[in-house]
Amino acid sequence: MHAGGRHAVARQGILPQADWIFMPVTDQPAHYRKLSALEHYLSGSPHRAALDRIVKLIVPLEHTGYSEAEVSERLSEFTAAVIRNYLRSRSASSRSFL
Repeated sequence: MHAGGRHAVARQGILPQADWIFMPVTDQPAHYRKLSALEHYLSGSPHRAALDRIVKLIVPLEHTGYSEAEVSERLSEFTAAVIRNYLRSRSASSRSFL
């Protein structure tokens, strides 16, 4: 990306540039509040189209007995695996229509 493109992204933020926005979702109230706040913010912003590109990833992990670092690592691994599978399935389905 050329320097002008980098500055445009910095002014607009990353969300308008993303094809998909993967959001891990847990059953924890704090996570729900943060996601609701983001959705509320986006709905009233010039970037409201980003709402249509959010892919919510339901995280089926039990977090009791794990340190915060272990939970974070498990969430990262789960999210990466789901994204890889999602992109592979999208790639395979787009090839079938060519």
